[in-house]
Amino acid sequence: MMTSMLVLSLLVMADVGEDTFGLKGERRLLAGGHSKLVRCVCRLPDGRILSAAADRKVLLWGAKKSWKPQEIITAPGEILHGVVSPEGKRLAVACGDGNAYVYELNSRKLLGWYSGHKQCPYCVAFSPDGNRLASGGDDGTARVWDLATGKLVAVTEPHAGQTVLGLAFSPDGNQLALAHLRSMITVWEVSGSRLVHTFRDNISQLSAVAFDPCGRYLAGAEPYASLASLWDLQFGAPLGTMQARNQSPQQIVFTGDGRHLITAGNYGTVHFWEVLSRKEYRRLSGFGVVSALWASADGTSLITGNERGEVHVWTRHVKRNATPLCDTALTAAWRNLGSEDPVRAWVALDALAAR
Repeated sequence: MMTSMLVLSLLVMADVGEDTFGLKGERRLLAGGHSKLVRCVCRLPDGRILSAAADRKVLLWGAKKSWKPQEIITAPGEILHGVVSPEGKRLAVACGDGNAYVYELNSRKLLGWYSGHKQCPYCVAFSPDGNRLASGGDDGTARVWDLATGKLVAVTEPHAGQTVLGLAFSPDGNQLALAHLRSMITVWEVSGSRLVHTFRDNISQLSAVAFDPCGRYLAGAEPYASLASLWDLQFGAPLGTMQARNQSPQQIVFTGDGRHLITAGNYGTVHFWEVLSRKEYRRLSGFGVVSALWASADGTSLITGNERGEVHVWTRHVKRNATPLCDTALTAAWRNLGSEDPVRAWVALDALAAR
């Protein structure tokens, strides 16, 4: 019988600067459910925590006081990566048996499986509208399916030896970014599978990519260089890096307002960065090797999974503004002010956003 253990997590919290993310609240460690490293974590709309791990198990940790895990799905193969759909009702997993699977969470029904990579998919992503699924594989390609019809609608050009370890849709769903094993990011137009950008310079191995909520910037996690990098997608140019000792980021995510970036990885630390200044303002430690990371858009939840099969949950009870600043005028203010005075830039951006 599956057992669970709930204890307060022994984490170390260090403020590097202003407490802008505000992770002051409830901290929990959920353990005893998984026997191998966690590949996916998420808080569902009903408050329950979902976790999926390399032991093939998909668990739901009950809300409120019990927090007992319930195994709802056993995947056909080792789970290499997983992601919950935007509406929180479906789960996609990339498995070591060579297929990607999509499940309905309420009924636990298998909705479909998708194959085509030479060996197996290493990562999956839902489009923002939830209508398409992308997978990245060992053959250096991404494949995109229409989930309503099950048809393959796009395949990116293969890059030999460039296994795709991470991928992400742009906020409008029109572009797909791929993090390649050997020091390269490619960005593709989904319709027509046209290559839009290739970023190579000064890049080490990449493990994950993320678009900011406005689709202006792209971030990549580079574990061997112990840094995260930013690129401007309008101009196809690098914006700089965010580097810290003992970072080795494997996971990367933007906050809902696009102002902050969260990285986590091999040294058991979670780092919080201001995107504009590229400065670290907070660091959390005590997570173990972080193999999965999720943050709510409103800043109320942060969840990590680690190589020991544990899930760490941070919850704060005060929401923060999750509205991204996407207006053209805001972009101009960002460019004109950001490089010289980050504080002044944010004041200007807030003033413009309030108009």
